[in-house]
Amino acid sequence: MTARYPLVLNGTAIQELQVGDTVTGIAKADVGLGSVDNTADTAKPVSTAQQTALDLKANLASPAFTGNPTAPTAAQFDNDASIATTAYAMQIGLNAGGTIAYTATATLTAADVGKAIVYFSASAGTLTLPGVSALPVGAIIAISNINAGACTVLRAGASVLLAFGQNTTSIVLQLGDSIILHSNGTNWVQIAGNNGIGAGQTWQDVTASRAASTTYTNSTGKPIAVSVSMISSTPTVIRYTIGALTFAGSASSATGGDNINSAFFIVPNGATYSAYNNVGSSGLLSWFELR
Repeated sequence: MTARYPLVLNGTAIQELQVGDTVTGIAKADVGLGSVDNTADTAKPVSTAQQTALDLKANLASPAFTGNPTAPTAAQFDNDASIATTAYAMQIGLNAGGTIAYTATATLTAADVGKAIVYFSASAGTLTLPGVSALPVGAIIAISNINAGACTVLRAGASVLLAFGQNTTSIVLQLGDSIILHSNGTNWVQIAGNNGIGAGQTWQDVTASRAASTTYTNSTGKPIAVSVSMISSTPTVIRYTIGALTFAGSASSATGGDNINSAFFIVPNGATYSAYNNVGSSGLLSWFELR
């Protein structure tokens, strides 16, 4: 004899079952599964709390952030697909990442890149630049002199320093002068600054320490202007040299009497210069330099 078992639903026997029977006439709501459906994963409902939490998340592709999102700061001069935070931008020189004051001779390092460097001393000193080989392309160093002591900005070793359109070993910053240098991977190149001719310079009467036909060298660290007047016993043309080149100044009158002529010229930093009359005597009347 086959055993039969009652199927009880909500306290009521609705069917008797024996082994091998199939239950019929029962809806999913009858067994407390009214919300269950054979729905695709993408269409399955979530709770209000879950949806609220999901709404706070950003998409992995092209996320749109709000508020003040943060990210780890990449290493200085990192060159990959890392996020460039504001801290990273400051430490590579896109914005001054602080101020460093030097009061004596010092050698700058990669840590000085991106900082506002000031030389603050009543005594002269030298700031030696870091070698460009130790820095990536685009590194920027900004230096200002805010005291009376002259600050010499010196290249490191064989590194090239290009300023005022020429290769030089150093640049001298006087009170109020500033310079911004950019590394192109091979050279330090001046890209800005107020250290050109006239900045921090004054006209000086150097007649007592100058003589005609004598070669001098501009070692001031920046271009200088020269104004020379000479007298000759015969009509003549004043000549002046800058490096290996010779130029003509004014020609004196041929009517007799005093033959006075003059020349005005600019001498690049590191260049040699001289002045003389091409014929007759070269009596020096005055020699002024903006230096």
